[in-house]
Order: sequence, then C-alpha cells, then structure tokens
Amino acid sequence: MRQVPAKKLLETQTQIFRFEEPSIADFAIDGKLLKDNPRRLLEAGNFPKKPLLIGTVPYEVRFTQYLRKDGVLDEKELLEICELIGFGVYEHPYAFVEKCFEFYMDNDTSDFIVDDYIIHVPTANLAAHHATEHPVYLYSYSYSGLGPGFTNYIPGAFSPIHSEDFAYIFGVHRTSNFTEKDLQIERIFTGMLTDFVNFGEPKGDDWTRLNPEIMNYFDIDFGEKLEMPGMKYEFYKRQREFWNVISRE
Repeated sequence: MRQVPAKKLLETQTQIFRFEEPSIADFAIDGKLLKDNPRRLLEAGNFPKKPLLIGTVPYEVRFTQYLRKDGVLDEKELLEICELIGFGVYEHPYAFVEKCFEFYMDNDTSDFIVDDYIIHVPTANLAAHHATEHPVYLYSYSYSGLGPGFTNYIPGAFSPIHSEDFAYIFGVHRTSNFTEKDLQIERIFTGMLTDFVNFGEPKGDDWTRLNPEIMNYFDIDFGEKLEMPGMKYEFYKRQREFWNVISRE
C-alpha cells in the first residue's frame, strides 16, 4: 500500500463510493488482510488477547433516528433496516427480520439499531474475550456537559455522541468555548487513560477490572464537584442478549 501513489488511492476510493452500494452489513474480505467476516472472527475468539481499556458513549451515531417521524415509528422503514442486516449477514434471514422488527418496535430503542449492531455489542464482546486472559477495563462515557465546547454541538440534541469525548482525550473537536471545568475534566479523564498505559490500571474511584459474568463498567460522568457515579453493571444487557443470543436462535 505504501508503494501505491496517493492519486491512485484517491481515484480508487472515488470509484468505490460511486459504484458500490453502501451497506452496514458487508465487509471487504480479501482472504489476506481480512480472512473472514470480522464478527465470525470475534465470536471464535481466535486472536491474541491484550490488556484493554475500551468503552462507548450512549448516543454514538443514531443513524436510524429517522425511523421516527413526529414521534411515530415508521414500521416500513424499520422492516427495511432489519431486512438489510438479515439478508446481508444471517443464515436464516426471515427469522432474524421477524425478531429484529419485534425487538426494535420499542420507540426507545429504534434509534439505536446501528449503534447496537456495530458499536455497543461488538465492544462488549471484544472486551469479554480479552478479559479471559488479561485485565480489561470497560467504560461508558456519559458526560453531556461539554455543550458549545464541542464542534458538533447542537442545542437540545442528545449528548454525548460519537467522538465527543475526543475533545478531552486528544484535544480535537473542541472550540474556544472550552471552560475551566472542561480543563479540569481533561486532566482527570486523560489521567485515567495514561495511568492505564503506564501502570495497567486506570485512575478512578473503585474502577474494577471487567468480570464478563456481570459486565461491570465504569460510568464516566462528572457532577458539579467533578464526582463520578463509578461502577455499574450489565453493560447493554438487553442489546447483548438480542444480538448474541435471540437473533441467532
């Protein structure tokens, strides 16, 4: 890849975008770099395990929020999303589509079909696999107070969204509205991560390593005095049960 001219790579990418039908279900399996569907590789657990610190945010992408129009769920659109995944991935697509439609009929969950499928559940599964051999620290970053300090801030919108935590971790996606409290949070949050890198454990009150039996995780949120909720349990339990068990029955 390093020997391919940049112009050639850009032209190839343009061709892909122009002529390939986008899908949340397909992977480019070339037999070399990627030898099988990543989900099957993950399920098999046949990969090197490492110490891990990993987590998600509650409102990652919400690609399917359009399913609700004026508070009413569009059942036809929901069915089409379930079919897209079912016929692209599952051996028994009709059975999957029926279960998917039933599970996500709940208006409180229909926004998160893609979030659950590509982010929350795979994150939980990956963490559980690595935890069989090494310390793993799982978290949910739920702090919603960055507000206009985030470049993609929309008043009244759900928060935090995908990459919002990067404003503290990497110093990206931030605006000039970064406050003194934000700087304090940055020091605390990055301190957790650097402690994990340097000492194998993140800094945080009572942050315990993952036990896959209870899927314990640290809730990263900050109160008025920068206090945090600490440990919680059953990381996306219903979603894991659906995608790991019910959808495959």
